[in-house]
Amino acid sequence: MPRLGAAVGRGAACSAPDPAMTRFLLLLLVAFAALPARAQTPLPVSNAELIRDHLYLSPSGSHFLLFRPDGDLVVVDTDGQIVWGLGGMGVAVQGADRAAMQPDGTLAVYAADGARLWSALADAPGPGAALTISADGDLQIVTEAGPVWSARTGALRPVEGCAPVEDAAGGMLPPGATPAYVAYIACIERLAHDEANRAREAAGLGPLAWSDAFAAVARAHSEDMVRRGYVAHDTPEGLTFSDRMEAASLDCSGRRAENIAGAHAVGLEYVNDADEVVSVEWLPQREVGAAPVVSWMNSPPHRRNLLNPDHHRHAIGVAWDAEAQMYRATQLLCE
Repeated sequence: MPRLGAAVGRGAACSAPDPAMTRFLLLLLVAFAALPARAQTPLPVSNAELIRDHLYLSPSGSHFLLFRPDGDLVVVDTDGQIVWGLGGMGVAVQGADRAAMQPDGTLAVYAADGARLWSALADAPGPGAALTISADGDLQIVTEAGPVWSARTGALRPVEGCAPVEDAAGGMLPPGATPAYVAYIACIERLAHDEANRAREAAGLGPLAWSDAFAAVARAHSEDMVRRGYVAHDTPEGLTFSDRMEAASLDCSGRRAENIAGAHAVGLEYVNDADEVVSVEWLPQREVGAAPVVSWMNSPPHRRNLLNPDHHRHAIGVAWDAEAQMYRATQLLCE
C-alpha cells in the first residue's frame, strides 16, 4: 500500500485510483466522522468538573466518556457507538447543566438550579476515589482497594458474613437445606434491598421499608418459578401477584407492583468447542445482589415500579436455580 503522503500533489499523471487506497481513505473518513476531533483528557480523573462535549479517554484507549450537549452522560467506543448512557437508564437528563466527579468521590449530574438529577453513589467513598473506564467499557469509580461503583452493577461493597454455600460436590445446596443456606439467601436479598434504596435516593426519593411478610410471599414465587421451570408474573394456573398477596392476607390495599429478574451467581469456563465445564467461579455477592436492581433500572416499566414515589414498602425474595446456575428474584412493592 502506498504511503498516504506520496499520493498528495501528483497531478501530472492521470490514472485509475488504487482500490486499496480508496478503501483506506474511506475508513479514515468514517472514523473521523464517528468521533469528530475534540480535545481529550485521559482517565482516571478525580475532583473535576466534566467539560461538556469533551472526550475523556479510557486508559486502554478503547472508549470515551462524553458529557453531551443534550445533557446525557455516555460512554462511547471508538466507532462512536454508545455502550452506556444515563438517558438509556431512564434518567431525565434533558435539564442537566453540569456533571462532576466531586471531591468526596461521588459522580453526580445537576440541573441549572443546582438540583441533583442523578448520582452514582449514596455513600461517598472519599477524596481518593477516581473516575475511569475499564478495558471492556464499564464506567467505574475506583479507590486504591478497587472499584466501588460500576455503571453495569451499581454500588460495589462487601457484606460481612455473606459467602457461597457449597455441598461436597461443589454445587449449591437445595433451598432450605441448612441454616447457612437460608442465611446466604437472606444476605442476597438484603443486598438487593440496599441497592434498590440507593437507586431511589439517587432519584431523590425516600427509601423503601422492608417487609418480612412481603419477603415470604416474594420468595415463595421465586421458589415456585425455579421448581416448575417458568419465569413469569403469573403462575401456570393464572394466579397473579395480587392473588398471591391477597391469599397471604398482606396489608396492601393501595397501589402495588411486582418486578422479577434473574441474577447469575457463577462464572463458568468451558473447554473450547465443547460443553464440558472445566471450572466454576463464584461471582462477588455484591454483584449478585445488585444485578436484579440494575436489570430493573434498565427496563422502563420495572424502573417505574421501583421509582414510583407512591411506593413505601417492599421486599425482594430470592431462590437458587441450580440448573441455570442463577438466582430468581421477585420484588413486591406497595404504598
